[in-house]
Amino acid sequence: MKTEHRPTLRVLNILEVISENNNELTFTDIYSKLKISKSTIQPILKTLVEENFINYDKSTKTYSIGFNFFKYAQVFLNDENPFVIIKGEMKKIVNECNEICQMGTIDKSDPKKVFYIAKEISDQPIQLISSVGKSLPAHATALGKCLLTRYSDSEIRQLYSDGLEKLTENTITDIDQLIENINIVRKNGFAVEDGESSSSITCIAFPLISKGHIAASISISIPKYRATDEKKLFIKETLSKHCKKINEILDDIPLTF
Repeated sequence: MKTEHRPTLRVLNILEVISENNNELTFTDIYSKLKISKSTIQPILKTLVEENFINYDKSTKTYSIGFNFFKYAQVFLNDENPFVIIKGEMKKIVNECNEICQMGTIDKSDPKKVFYIAKEISDQPIQLISSVGKSLPAHATALGKCLLTRYSDSEIRQLYSDGLEKLTENTITDIDQLIENINIVRKNGFAVEDGESSSSITCIAFPLISKGHIAASISISIPKYRATDEKKLFIKETLSKHCKKINEILDDIPLTF
């Protein structure tokens, strides 16, 4: 069960909506997008302006992202941050495979889900529609299956004591079958999803291991009509090569979420 702190979420939602909408929103824009009461939004905006996390332009009466927001983001995005290094490898993967590459980790608010934290898109005219910042049931995705290998069989049974959510006709809904599938992932070192979260998508994922701990995973997703045996083999080899390089880096620069 999620234990969200609503006042904190309101602050984060306001920052998110300003950053995602060209950084120039009026008070009315923010109110209409978030549906939070005006009396609640006003003091939050006032505080964020005073603390320089957002700016307020009196002439246009619009809000935009402020200096402190960029300052702390820059600390996160420095050249030694492992996330930046991983994003660089993801770009290389996309250049080689010409398919969308995604990165996920366990959703801290719901460990049954995988939280999507990064993606790199390809030039393909038809590709997976996904969103960074969203979560999907881990048992139905290749990314999630990689992450579930960090748990023991008994821990997986406990995690899914309430059952397995069904997303498509191919989604695994039997706990014994899921555990068998996860054990195959442990043995092979990678995970495969075949139309389990989206009936038209095939996905292959490899884990990212930091200091002996599975911190995240990276995947390539492709429409089934492009998923030939030759293509899938090439994707496995490409992901394996780049994830091995990333994991070597993560031995020196830990990745924590």
